[in-house]
Amino acid sequence: MPNLNCAICKRPKDAASMKVYSTTVEERRAMEKMGEKSPKASYAYCKSCLSILSNPATGLSLMKGLIQVQARAQGVKEDVAEKAAEKFVKQVASKGTRQ
Repeated sequence: MPNLNCAICKRPKDAASMKVYSTTVEERRAMEKMGEKSPKASYAYCKSCLSILSNPATGLSLMKGLIQVQARAQGVKEDVAEKAAEKFVKQVASKGTRQ
């Protein structure tokens, strides 16, 4: 099996050990509106990163940090990036967790 790079940590892993999620056309359009230059049709996640994302105690913190880093890389001011990330976390937290 070929190697895939994790969408979060970027480490190459055997494709069989990765969880791959496909995106819809609508999701890719939304990602473009948020500044993603070339959204992919699918994203692979290693078990380590997926376990962090899946854990409510750590997942939101990781997502918040990723949003801030991505926004700063796009030239967004630090305070604006912080507010955007915090808004996202509040929206996700308000929806609760899946059962």
